[in-house]
Amino acid sequence: SYTLKPLSDSEMEKLLKTVCHKERIRIPEKIIEKIIEYSNGQCRNALVSLDAVKDLKPEEMEESVQKSIETQSKCFELLKALMWGKGQWKEIADVLKDFSEDPEQTRRYLMTCVCNRLKDSTKKDHDRCYQLAYSMRHPFYDNGINDLIFACRDFFEEAYK
Repeated sequence: SYTLKPLSDSEMEKLLKTVCHKERIRIPEKIIEKIIEYSNGQCRNALVSLDAVKDLKPEEMEESVQKSIETQSKCFELLKALMWGKGQWKEIADVLKDFSEDPEQTRRYLMTCVCNRLKDSTKKDHDRCYQLAYSMRHPFYDNGINDLIFACRDFFEEAYK
């Protein structure tokens, strides 16, 4: 697998300012600095955070940026356990045990990640990506975290049988 190196702070600042200019988004400099700080060089996290705060009042932006990054990090931890873990349910269950993120938002995050990998013909994990996307295909509005746990277990049973 190929790992992208994190962007430098100056590269991240240039990216965010370019997006803000092209999209006509007005974000205080202080918030751009916070996005850079919290995203740890990960441009995807930074752009998701920018999108999450673009319509907020300036005083609400910083807290939203921090929460957005924390949510993405927890969702990615679940994705890693599901897709590239040791193949043990305990590893996935340990992530889910204290999982407090919105289940529907998590489902969408996981779907986006695996569907993006499905579009990349160089990836070798298409079958597993498809299995995870299939397990996550229904919204989790009705039963929330229970649906997320069930979908994760359903995926696990298919992927690691």
